[in-house]
Amino acid sequence: MATTQINSRMNSRNKNQQQRSRGRMPMSKKSDGQFGIDDLTYDLVTMLHQKSKGLEAYQKYIQDARMNQDVREMLERFCADDRRKVEELRECLADVLGNDTHAH
Repeated sequence: MATTQINSRMNSRNKNQQQRSRGRMPMSKKSDGQFGIDDLTYDLVTMLHQKSKGLEAYQKYIQDARMNQDVREMLERFCADDRRKVEELRECLADVLGNDTHAH
């Protein structure tokens, strides 16, 4: 699947979530395949994306804490934990995609 298709679907879903959070749409978890992927795959892609963005942010936080060793070390531990989570999510997503029997 092309990156632009995934981004387009994610943007569409994010807009729907924003509208729901403002009370304009009823909250519903199921997409019923309207995005071309099942909910589990979408959720894993979204979590991987968000965790990856968090890793980028850690780099700035660690840089900002360069003069405070305790805080810097704490942030480095958090970052390392999240790197492991990103790897676990990536492996899980690969497994889910590898076991996908649906033609999308």
